[in-house]
Amino acid sequence: MSFTPGLNTLAIKQFSSEFMLQVQKMKRSFDGKTLEIYDLTGSSYEVKFAKQWAMKKRGAYHSTVATTAVEYRKPVMSRNEYVQNISSDIFEQTLVNASELRIQAENAVAALNRIQDQETLDAFEADRGSMETISMASGMTVDKLIEVGLEFNNKNIDQEDRYIVATPYEMASLLKDAKATSSDYANQMYALISGKIDNFMGFKFNWFGEMEEGGLVLDGAVRHCYAYTKKGILNGWWMRPTVTTTYKDEAFSHLVLPRVICGSKVIDTDRVLSLEVTES
Repeated sequence: MSFTPGLNTLAIKQFSSEFMLQVQKMKRSFDGKTLEIYDLTGSSYEVKFAKQWAMKKRGAYHSTVATTAVEYRKPVMSRNEYVQNISSDIFEQTLVNASELRIQAENAVAALNRIQDQETLDAFEADRGSMETISMASGMTVDKLIEVGLEFNNKNIDQEDRYIVATPYEMASLLKDAKATSSDYANQMYALISGKIDNFMGFKFNWFGEMEEGGLVLDGAVRHCYAYTKKGILNGWWMRPTVTTTYKDEAFSHLVLPRVICGSKVIDTDRVLSLEVTES
């Protein structure tokens, strides 16, 4: 004898629609803060770019313009697939509450967003050994942020789209810095305290707390944080976030399968700095 579930086809369609709505509504922490590329194919993607172009003065009007040898870099971004089987009985109800569908969709999208953000954090960590390192033994301070800005400025790195990836511990460290709380920084520190961080000393902050996916690595008392510019890292997608709902007889339940296939890669280590912040 087979079990016949109370399959609510309309509810599944409504759930799928709600999922797509939440995908557009709920943004990843790194959304718009890296280079992005979509609709990739193959097991990996080779990023090809010229490190730097330099213009040369042309000679006589009819002279041949010499070809300049340019350093090309070809970092490879790996393809990673993430999926989760989540048992859900809400589709077996005669009447499915719209709020239940929305909560399920929000949970699915939140999990997908976190794992995509973790891909980016893992990419920073993977290439950490190739980056310039700034030690912050006394925590994150204004003086150390000045040093980070100086490193970028010396390399003529873009002034725009500069970011720092850190945890709430680094926020707390800045709040304890007497310079940061002086009148010179009052307006920016108000934004920091209220959680409305936009710009502070030329950087936009991306705060990551404890995450089941891993978050930022804590090595003993040293947190691995990063400063970067948008052109320093690439996020790519082979499949954008999607969800499938199916019924499994052996589970006597519907299974919700949120899924994404993506990758992330630091493509220019000159545009990324490793910050080793000692947390007290």
